[in-house]
Amino acid sequence: MPALAADFSVTLGQAARVILVFGVAYGIFQLVFGPLGDRFGKARVIALCALAGVIGNGMAFLSPDLDWLVAARIVSGAFAAGIFPLAMAWLGDNVPYESRQAALARLVSAGVMGMLGGQWLS
Repeated sequence: MPALAADFSVTLGQAARVILVFGVAYGIFQLVFGPLGDRFGKARVIALCALAGVIGNGMAFLSPDLDWLVAARIVSGAFAAGIFPLAMAWLGDNVPYESRQAALARLVSAGVMGMLGGQWLS
């Protein structure tokens, strides 16, 4: 946060908005993507959310000011909410009960590796 505040010449409190808005958007939009996944197909909604997440993160990368970054983090948080929860629901729908624990372990491992890789690359 101190580096972000310094980069945009704002206070720590103002810079902290980027974390707050991501978390709030993520929480709220989980309620939206569950029904959308049921209606249009979980895999399709996951793919569209991943694409929108790339766009949101691209916006964050190109942010000229803090307000732009906050908007980008809202987009990223909102569409991140449609990836992991729907992936877990898809596994529940499509993987036999006997194999589900191993599939969920692979999903969680892939998620953790993705987070680590994303932080390392960024």
